[in-house]
Amino acid sequence: MRVIGVLSRISVIGVLCRICVIGVMFRISFIGVMFRISVIGVLCRISVIGVLCRINVIGVVSRISVIGVVFRISFIGVVFRISVIGVLCRISMIGVLCRICVIGVVFRISFIGVVFRISVIGVVFRTSFIGVVFRINVIGVLCRICMIGVVSRISVIGVVFRISVIGVLCRISMIGVLSRISVIGVLSWINVIGVLCRISVIGVLCRISVKGVLSRISMIGLLSGIGVIGVLCMISVIGVLCRISVIGVLSRISVIGVLSWINVIGVLCRISVIGVMCRISVIGVLCRISVIGVLCRISVKGVLSRISMIGVLCRISVIGVLSRINVIGVLCRIRVI
Repeated sequence: MRVIGVLSRISVIGVLCRICVIGVMFRISFIGVMFRISVIGVLCRISVIGVLCRINVIGVVSRISVIGVVFRISFIGVVFRISVIGVLCRISMIGVLCRICVIGVVFRISFIGVVFRISVIGVVFRTSFIGVVFRINVIGVLCRICMIGVVSRISVIGVVFRISVIGVLCRISMIGVLSRISVIGVLSWINVIGVLCRISVIGVLCRISVKGVLSRISMIGLLSGIGVIGVLCMISVIGVLCRISVIGVLSRISVIGVLSWINVIGVLCRISVIGVMCRISVIGVLCRISVIGVLCRISVKGVLSRISMIGVLCRISVIGVLSRINVIGVLCRIRVI
């Protein structure tokens, strides 16, 4: 069904429907099993109650409320608000203003914009932000946030969370079991009440910590852990605890330019190459080439390719030409941007 006009309102109750609308204003309400909507226009409002919904919106104003099982939204616009109550939701937004409230199990958001606010109560939460202003409040089990912007404020109450902030101002308050923070910028304020708190501030500082089967590397520019950061590199290994600090031109299994870093602890092996950048992490049954149980994830930045396998899940993401392949059981999905 294709509609080109000023006003269109469509209500569908069925199994499969696909609608593409190019116009000024439209409202769509769906109750069904599977549907896909692609909208290019000025105003769109969508309310969905169902099993699977995928929405792609390019416009000025969009508001979406979803109660269901699987929910994926990609927005390119000015203003949008999303409220989701369900099991799985993934949102990618490029715009000016976005507000999201999510109560569910799995939640992943990638934002490129100016202003956004997110409140999440759930189990798994991963967010990557590139913008000017954002505020995040998370109460859950797992929370990972990566932010590149001007102002960021984060309040987290949970079990495990990882936060990396690159910007001018960042304020973080955390109450939980494990908290690890890496801040690169002008001002960083961190308040941690919990069992373990580790803070690494990089101006010329790089700190790498490996705990048993845990390793984290923070790299900026040509920065590498095990790595080289201008004049300072600090490597800390906690478990058998070995701390190595090299100040100078410093290089430990470290090459800057093509930079390759290999760190093997117990069953941990992580390789990071920045420039062409390749990161491979193996923790027990985890490797990034990454394997958790049967999970394998490979991330290459520059041409960036990510391969993630969970059970029979294989995901390949190539940014530059960007191609994504998802295989779940008998599901194979290829997306090329």
